[in-house]
Amino acid sequence: MKKLFKRGDVYVWFSGLALMFSLLMIAGLLLLIMTKGLAFFWPSDIGQYTTRDGSTYLGQFKGDEKIPDYTGNTSDENLLTRTRLKIGNRDIYGLDFRWVDNSNIKNISYPKNAIILERREWGNFHGYLKE
Repeated sequence: MKKLFKRGDVYVWFSGLALMFSLLMIAGLLLLIMTKGLAFFWPSDIGQYTTRDGSTYLGQFKGDEKIPDYTGNTSDENLLTRTRLKIGNRDIYGLDFRWVDNSNIKNISYPKNAIILERREWGNFHGYLKE
């Protein structure tokens, strides 16, 4: 065993193994950054959400969450779900995001002529191009 350590072969193998793990961790980190980060540059579809009271919201789906019902029950079968929409147009609505209860959503459509424009002020513009 002493002869093996004197020649240094074990240290070469340990160095190679450490290099392999380092390269695997770097590749994994780059893969994680690409999967999470590239979605920022690839915008999601813009949907038109119509609620039961007749309101329509044009926006991007940004997530949903489960909320307990009004009786305070927290079991999974009693949880309600609501959707977070990025509606933009802060100059018109005064806010960028809106929560909509899924039980109130009547229809979701994805119009082909709806656009999103990034503005310097008042948030993104969500709407339709007129001219």
